[in-house]
Amino acid sequence: MRGEERLKQTTAPGTLIPYVADLISISILGAMLAVPCLFIPLNNPDYGWKHNLNYFVLYQFGVSVVYMLGSYNRLSHMCRRDVMVSESSGKPVFTNMWGLNFRSFAVGLLAACTSCCILAFLGFLCDTWVARSYQMIYACPLVSTIIDVIFILLIPKEERCGAVAGFLANQSAFCGIPTFVIFFPIAIKIYMPSLCAAVIPVFVFPIMGNLMHDRVEKLLMKELEQVDFECSFMDSGVPVHLEAMICISEMMLFPGAETVVVLAAIVVCELLQRIYDLRTLLNAMNATSANSSYTAISTTEAPPPELGSRRRRIAMVFSGEDDKAQARARAMELSPEAYAETYMRGVVQLTTLACPLLFVILTYIITVRGNRQYYYVYECLDEEQEFVAVQFAAITLAFQVCFFIMDISFLMYHHTADAFLLLFQSFVKHNRASIACSIAFVCAVFTSCFLIKHDGLAMLEGLVRNCDLESARAAHLKTADDGTFMDGLFPMDH
Repeated sequence: MRGEERLKQTTAPGTLIPYVADLISISILGAMLAVPCLFIPLNNPDYGWKHNLNYFVLYQFGVSVVYMLGSYNRLSHMCRRDVMVSESSGKPVFTNMWGLNFRSFAVGLLAACTSCCILAFLGFLCDTWVARSYQMIYACPLVSTIIDVIFILLIPKEERCGAVAGFLANQSAFCGIPTFVIFFPIAIKIYMPSLCAAVIPVFVFPIMGNLMHDRVEKLLMKELEQVDFECSFMDSGVPVHLEAMICISEMMLFPGAETVVVLAAIVVCELLQRIYDLRTLLNAMNATSANSSYTAISTTEAPPPELGSRRRRIAMVFSGEDDKAQARARAMELSPEAYAETYMRGVVQLTTLACPLLFVILTYIITVRGNRQYYYVYECLDEEQEFVAVQFAAITLAFQVCFFIMDISFLMYHHTADAFLLLFQSFVKHNRASIACSIAFVCAVFTSCFLIKHDGLAMLEGLVRNCDLESARAAHLKTADDGTFMDGLFPMDH
């Protein structure tokens, strides 16, 4: 749905409190999706396949469901064709059948079960070599592609063809390949001195983020045009996926961080990026539609009294019908570039607030619920190191809240905050499930899936090279009912 059409239909109030409520609700929903898998009790991967059925049957199924929900919500926005596109392309109008119905449930269950079965079969082949078999991690792109291609069952029969199947597979790669690429700097950080690790958030992540965003946008829009699907890049849900990856990747630099330099690098880099983005947003909002009678920003004349008065500032929190109508009228006259920039700034605010919060929650659960010894990055963290990682994430979250206040204050000063809030709230109302599922999946992948020993990334053993394994064993030691001392990593004879 285009921004103009969404604004005509939206019931979003365009005020600050509902906007904050949207951010909180999406964070809570993302946590509810990502957390359950972490409560599943695991076992030493070296014990073999039959002793790790919890992982292959329950854990993998749970992660597959989270991915499927995020992916299918994205695809439901992309795989459709409206009247306007139909008239220009000569192809019939159609919508997909994804929603709260039996067909969606059956197709989603089929996709999740297929994914789980493939990974379980590979685990069966690897057996006691699961932790050292790269087949497990290499299978993930194949599994995600299969899940996405199964979405074709939710498209009308007359639209099912090789071109559409190819599009589904390609868009899966546009989301999957960046996920693996952005994880590479995190793995490299293992072998870097603490001060050198600060280079990653300052230079590596911004460059990679911008390159991936631009490249993926061009490729995805080209694919959409080839199959005549009507969807903007923002509505595709892919920007949320990419931004969440960058944000949670920054959080993953904190475990094992021995210096505050990494934290300072992330905060300073984010501040500079926000300032640049705000200027870009204001320039875009100033370039209104050609037929517009309203200029979003006026640098030579003061705004009308009803827009610049104290009443207008109060209306940012408690708006009346007149305020909503004025905000909607101004938003309707913005250019397409302003729509895109507005949505992107809202996505950045959302992900930078949600990801640190989810990182703290997921890290706490992994390290407290007894599965930490099965994760490379958490195995050797003592309580002090865990506290430092969580503390850095909490400080980052506090700075992000300050940046959020700075963004809104800046927009209020330029009398564009109400249009910004209205636009992004209308976007969230139509994409809430897609946003929450994408954030949940990305957070689960980077805090758990990429770091769990069952996934075969044995190269991450470098994370524990400098670890006191004897201390780790003592911390994780458990006593069985029969009196046998047993540790998930280090079996010992009584």
